Parts: sequence; structure tokens; C-alpha cells
Amino acid sequence: MIDEMTGFDGRHPLGFLAALGVATVVEGQLEWRKTDKGINAGCFMAILHRSNDNDLVEDVIQRLDIVARTKKKNGVPFGYTLSESGQAWYSDFSADGQKQTATLKTLARAIRGSEDRADIERFTAHGCTTVPTRDGHVTMTAVRTILSSGRGKYLATFQKIALHVRPEDIRETIYGPWCYKTIKGGAKTSGGAKTSLDPWSTGSNLGYDSDEVPNLTVIGAERLTLEGLRSLTTAPRGSRVVTRGFTKSGDLRWPLWECPLSVDAIRMLLSSRELYGTNSDDVSAWAHSIGVSAVFQCARFKISKHHFRLRFPEIICEEPDRSERHGDGRLTLTRSSQ
Repeated sequence: MIDEMTGFDGRHPLGFLAALGVATVVEGQLEWRKTDKGINAGCFMAILHRSNDNDLVEDVIQRLDIVARTKKKNGVPFGYTLSESGQAWYSDFSADGQKQTATLKTLARAIRGSEDRADIERFTAHGCTTVPTRDGHVTMTAVRTILSSGRGKYLATFQKIALHVRPEDIRETIYGPWCYKTIKGGAKTSGGAKTSLDPWSTGSNLGYDSDEVPNLTVIGAERLTLEGLRSLTTAPRGSRVVTRGFTKSGDLRWPLWECPLSVDAIRMLLSSRELYGTNSDDVSAWAHSIGVSAVFQCARFKISKHHFRLRFPEIICEEPDRSERHGDGRLTLTRSSQ
């Protein structure tokens, strides 16, 4: 079964991550095609290949347990509760470094015993206790510095997004057009129900101060992005922590390709050291050599001590004439590390 997911534009960071999220959830293969169709003219449209012919939207809704009610089962999406403190795994962590480390180690033990791969992947995108900071805090990952306003609200963001998404939001996200809306609910429940990975919803590029950002978002895209983030896991490298999908300076960078790739193959592609080079000519040469169509980037900029945002995307390289693609157009992934 092949699905044209017309709602996703690969030039958009949330478009890329949310489409990756769909492929992750339904265990499909993803590719991108530049199109001149209607409202999608000029964009890279996501194409999904999967092994069944079920309705795609219904399949995603069922797998993510998205239901038309105000609360999830037991009121706790992503529900892991620490037996000793009763603190849910998505709650804010203490600013105290020792308490942070102790909490994360407890969570790691709980998740390690889980058969759900998703929990392990979400956890490793959060932080790394292997390489603590000088003051004893858990090292913040590139993902967390953008999702959080400070040290502790990364996992709370997950909960708020999951509580507010509805089935109709998923359909709008996958097939478009996207409509930025105010999140329903009071400020205490709806505030922060977005990842801040969307430059169009943060307001930072439009001259807003961090306290004046409108509460607008495409909530379905935000929910699917949470699944896409599972591919942006972290690992220690020497004295620092590296995160898939981010350059050394913390800019979000992603490739687009025109042949079906499994999620594991996409993760391998995102782990290529060459993708994150500082010289655009070198990145372009690497991309052309393995059949990558284009590479995009959103630069990260600082708002406060522990708070960052992304600028609008810019193109790093794009193959000028895709008709000259070598061979059968397959990606030739080389072994590398990021």
C-alpha cells in the first residue's frame, strides 16, 4: 500500500519529524518526492509504503490510542509512575542535580524492563547520566534545550500534547492543509502543549518575546512529532552528548531522499557524520554520492540561559537535476557514527 501524505512538506521541520513519526508508528517505509501538485507545488511530499491496506489515519489513531474524550485512561498518557515517590515519569524534575540523576536512574530501571521500545527511545532523547555536567546536573540534550523552558518541562510537554490531540487532528495533519489553531483549555492545562520545533508557531522569528508567543499550533503534527523524536536519540561522545539530527552547534538538520527507507535505515542515515559537516560543499558532495535529494537546516538561537528556539528552515544543498541520479536511485548508506 502506498499513501501520498499530502499534509507533510519535507522542507518544514515538523513536516519531516511528523512524517517520520507516522512511519515509526505503522512500521512503514518513507520517501520524499518533489511535486508540483496543487497547493503542494514546490514541496517535498511524504510517500509512505506499508504492508497492509488499512485506512492509514485509523491505523495511526488506533496504535497511538487517540480517542475523542477529555482524558486518557487513568488520566496519564505515557504512564510510568515511580513506586516510591508516586511521581509520574513525565513530571518536572527537581533542579537539584543529585535528585535529577536519581530520578532518571529509577526511570531507566523501570523502562529497561519494559518490552515497549518506544519508552526506551523517548527516555534516551531526554538526557544522559553517563556524562553529567560540572555542577552534577543531567546533561541536557539538543532536543530538550528546544522543548524545555528550563531544566524540567521536557516530559510535561509530552503529556500536554497527548492530552489535547483528537482523531480529527491526525487526519488534518496527514492529508492537510494544516491549520494553526489556539489550543482549547485553560492556560494551566493547554499552555506548553507544543514542542517548539515549529518556527511558525513559536513566534520568536516574528519579533515576539518569549512570554508573548501566541498559543497556536498544529496539535496533530506535534503529537506525531513525539514519535519522530524517538529517532533523535542521544549517546555520549567523550565529554559531551551528541544527538541525532543536530549539528555540533545545536542546529536541527535533516535529509530528504527519493526511495523507500525503513525507520532503521533512516536512523542510520541520520547517524552519518557527513550530514553534519560545516562545509556545505562537502555536505552536498556526500548527499549526491548516496542519492540524498536535499538537506535542510533550522538554526538554533538562544532566548534565555536554558531556552532555545529554531529559525525558519534554510536549504543546505539540493540536487539540481534529479534525473541524473545514479543507477536505480537507491540510497547507498555508508557506515558512520554521529
